[in-house]
Amino acid sequence: MDKTILDLKALGVKLILLCAAGMVFLLPAGMLATLVIYALSSDSVESYSGMLPAITGSLYTACVSLAIVVPLSLSVVIYAGEYCRGTRLSQWIRNSFYFGSSIPAVIWGICGYFMLQPWGLTPFSVALVIAWMIVPYTSNMLLGAIDRVHNERMGAYSLGAIPITVIFKITLPSIRKEFFAAYFLAFGRALGETLIVVMLLGHTMTSELLFSFDSFHQVHSGMFFLMALVLFILTAVCNLIARYLLKRKSL
Repeated sequence: MDKTILDLKALGVKLILLCAAGMVFLLPAGMLATLVIYALSSDSVESYSGMLPAITGSLYTACVSLAIVVPLSLSVVIYAGEYCRGTRLSQWIRNSFYFGSSIPAVIWGICGYFMLQPWGLTPFSVALVIAWMIVPYTSNMLLGAIDRVHNERMGAYSLGAIPITVIFKITLPSIRKEFFAAYFLAFGRALGETLIVVMLLGHTMTSELLFSFDSFHQVHSGMFFLMALVLFILTAVCNLIARYLLKRKSL
């Protein structure tokens, strides 16, 4: 009797987990199907031409943000992980990354607005604030990757290697996968940012979707859903590439 009850409980747990896993899989699949159906069933092809400025704005913002993030985060990570490793300064930098990663986007937007408004708000201003927001996120990933090759680095130092040699011969080659994965995720994060773009008067797909939502029935609904579909695909591709890179044994 007790064994039967245990078997039933185990079966119930398996069914619950299976349903949860199915929901996790079906939700994005359902979202994608909804966007495709509505994007292709509404409006004329001519109405989709209005998407181009928003798409180019999103790509410009994401690319410029990434161009700022890569050298800035990599420089700080190498300094914290190699040149001042084991010191209070290194720990302070790491803690600041943890703190920065938890700050809501609206706070970054408010600070960016009042800091940059005297010089004028441009698409570059949007990209700059998004880059500030993403630096702690990518830096955390890279510092974690550097910590995983601690033994190799310490072995090189014990043999008399200098930091610059360790950086280019051991650290950077060892974290190559994490390097590219972190920046693909950063690119997807920059593409999907909405609050900062709206607060700093940028023009991207996310801001266009937000501004068009109140007047959804008056605007071209096909363009609305197609823009959402493009954004969904771009961010999904960035995340899938990052996952693929992290799963590879070598790069």
